[in-house]
Amino acid sequence: MSRKKQVGFSANDDIKLLKEVLADNPFEDKSKWSGIGRRISVDNFNIEPRIARGRTLLLLNQCRKEERQAMSRY
Repeated sequence: MSRKKQVGFSANDDIKLLKEVLADNPFEDKSKWSGIGRRISVDNFNIEPRIARGRTLLLLNQCRKEERQAMSRY
């Protein structure tokens, strides 16, 4: 059994993903993650819904962490 090739997200991919998330708000309806994954798929890589959701949550957590660090400086 071979592993699937890992998808590397670029900054442009992240922006595209976040725009799709803002447009559809898949946090209200989890079935929308599959549509987002389909729309942001690149080349031969199909982005699965769980990958799209995981990447979004990672980006949100990074943003929150940076905000907390910035707030703690003041």
